[in-house]
Amino acid sequence: MFVTFALFLGGDISWLRDDPAVIIASITFTTGIWFVSAQSVFAPFIGISVIAELSRLKSLIIYLLGGGVCALVFLLFPHNGVLVEPGLPYSNRELWLTILSAGFFAGFVHWALAGHRAGIWLGSVRTENQA
Repeated sequence: MFVTFALFLGGDISWLRDDPAVIIASITFTTGIWFVSAQSVFAPFIGISVIAELSRLKSLIIYLLGGGVCALVFLLFPHNGVLVEPGLPYSNRELWLTILSAGFFAGFVHWALAGHRAGIWLGSVRTENQA
């Protein structure tokens, strides 16, 4: 939804009121971007999430950086097709900034939903002095 709002709607939500076809087009665009990005960043995201859970990393910065790494993987993935799509009214700089922002936003959402409780299921940490 972040990419749709930033790129497709250009930050102007009045399009949704003025033209009902925009709602269908934005849902289609969002679905397409989701499928392309999900297939590209699934493995890095799982790797970052598992490392953060097992290490009990609860820092927001870790998840923001992880989202940025996943966005870079998506941008550098050789066959993602987004940056070479003909007819897009955006420069490569705008696409890069939007996708990197979406990665950071995704890292924040993951931290807000699950990351701030990373490792709780592992139980308490016991040191040798406590035993």
